[in-house]
Amino acid sequence: PGVNIISLSPSEIKLEIDQLITKKVKINPKIGLPDIGFSVVGKPKVKPSSVKISGPKSILSELQFINTDEVKIEGEQTNFTIEVPLKTNNPLLKILSNEEIVKITINIQETIIEKEFKELGINIIDIENKNYKILASQSVDLLFKGPYSKIKELSSEDISVTASAKSITLKRGSKHKLSLQVDYPNNEDIRLERTTPITIDIQIK
Repeated sequence: PGVNIISLSPSEIKLEIDQLITKKVKINPKIGLPDIGFSVVGKPKVKPSSVKISGPKSILSELQFINTDEVKIEGEQTNFTIEVPLKTNNPLLKILSNEEIVKITINIQETIIEKEFKELGINIIDIENKNYKILASQSVDLLFKGPYSKIKELSSEDISVTASAKSITLKRGSKHKLSLQVDYPNNEDIRLERTTPITIDIQIK
């Protein structure tokens, strides 16, 4: 009633035993996306910057770095430090030295952007009765640079471009070059990068 084995194929199997090794690898911080108008400045600092891992040689020999869990940075608007666990993604790998959690310091700053306004009107002041005519360009192009939140709110209605005729001689037919004065809000944060043209030519009638 027993079972007799007549043949067995294959009659032999090859068993490979992988070598267990330890390797020091770099830590790669995974950083999420910041809020609109903000950006990560420089490379995040990781402490420690590397960690020892043990595991099969066939796996560890190809491993160059180990990732952290993703750090979500929505809502962050300045520098901060956070503790984050490491992620091996392989049950055969083991992190040594009780360093499963690392500290990551991230520098977040508001993004600096530019905004251009074209063909803004110029207001000639300190001269009566429109007793002049403008030669060549009657408008100006302006380029501003500053923090995202400030630049985004800046509109053409906020900007005043004037040219003063106070110091000129009102002689009929005389031509004068007037410097442009640009006034706008939040000028402690927003910088006027370019004015084209920077002067305007007028002729007294």
